[in-house]
Amino acid sequence: SRTALTDTGISYLATNLLLSVNGNRSNLKSLFLYNTKLTDKGVRLLCQALIDGQNTKLRHLSVTLNEQITEVGAHEITQMLEINQSLEVLDLS
Repeated sequence: SRTALTDTGISYLATNLLLSVNGNRSNLKSLFLYNTKLTDKGVRLLCQALIDGQNTKLRHLSVTLNEQITEVGAHEITQMLEINQSLEVLDLS
């Protein structure tokens, strides 16, 4: 939390934490990105990883207090939720 993440940093998170690696699915169950200066591009990268990696373990995603997320990011999240329905809690506050 409160660590400014660049889009490159979010890309690393998406690739290494959310995508399946060498056929092994990620066991990550919660991801809290509280006040990390997450942008719409970062949201798109995360959502794409949740779609492409078919991550079915992630249950809680928090993108709280990231004021740079706009309706564009909200649309990305909506598209992801249509495909990946494993999330139980999504915190957008």
